[in-house]
Amino acid sequence: MKLFALPSLYRQGDFGRVTIYEGDIAQLLQGAHIDAESLVAEIKSEILASDVSEMLKLVGELRERITRFENRPKPLDD
Repeated sequence: MKLFALPSLYRQGDFGRVTIYEGDIAQLLQGAHIDAESLVAEIKSEILASDVSEMLKLVGELRERITRFENRPKPLDD
């Protein structure tokens, strides 16, 4: 539901909620390995095409951030 709400929040400029929702979605993508593309595909006939592409774009961006975070160099112990 939060992924579905994000395009509208972007249009409204509600960046406080955008930040919270993006964080929640990122946690699900990382921890639960959610197949967001399949979820979006199931509802795409019910929502605007522009919102579908925005949601898929966001999922891709979040996955890129997660990958960068997971692949960052680990600090050396002193």
